[in-house]
Amino acid sequence: MPSIHTHYRVIGDHPAAGPLAGLMTQPIRGDQIIHVDIATILSNREKRHHSPVVAIRDLAAIDEATIARGLYWNAPSRFVHHEFSSVCRGVQNWIETDGSLRCSMDGQPDHIVLGPGLEVGPLVQPIFGRFVIHVAAPVLIRNRQEGRRDPVIAVRSAETNWAEDVIFCRRVEWNGPSRMVHRPPTPIPGTNGRGVAFVETDSPLTLYTDDAEPIVLYNWEKTS
Repeated sequence: MPSIHTHYRVIGDHPAAGPLAGLMTQPIRGDQIIHVDIATILSNREKRHHSPVVAIRDLAAIDEATIARGLYWNAPSRFVHHEFSSVCRGVQNWIETDGSLRCSMDGQPDHIVLGPGLEVGPLVQPIFGRFVIHVAAPVLIRNRQEGRRDPVIAVRSAETNWAEDVIFCRRVEWNGPSRMVHRPPTPIPGTNGRGVAFVETDSPLTLYTDDAEPIVLYNWEKTS
């Protein structure tokens, strides 16, 4: 296996000796996956509801889902998109992690154990970290309508211009505190109101694009 410290393009300064980049060496990381429930998203738009859309699925019972308002975890994670395959019922993009999840649910401010490593609790921080990761709905729709295969995972800077500072990629990996939120009243700028569910993290990211080398992103810097 090649060293994780070689053949990576680094953006931004970091005190570490080298980039902490991950390799995709297993089909699914951990025992659970996290994704946005598309059926609820569409129903919310049609009926102008704000029902929770963050879904957690156990691989041992993949057809069953816990729907939450938000999640918090602290572990190695991977955001993937598979254009022509799904893990269950049309789910083609999801987050993989082997960390324990803390859920935030409507009307349940106290912690409630839902299963091994899965708790319910409030999430109160407005923005968590430097980076925001989400699925770009317009790109996804265009791919399906026109038979294209453009990257649909969008990484945005939470500290600069959200609407313009964006990188589209095939896969994102990181290791550290993370939060997935559903905020219908405050969508991501530049998404035409569609970016209402997204991941926030302050951890360095490894972005896999169509370039030969991945990008290791420590902070947001314009490159020539």
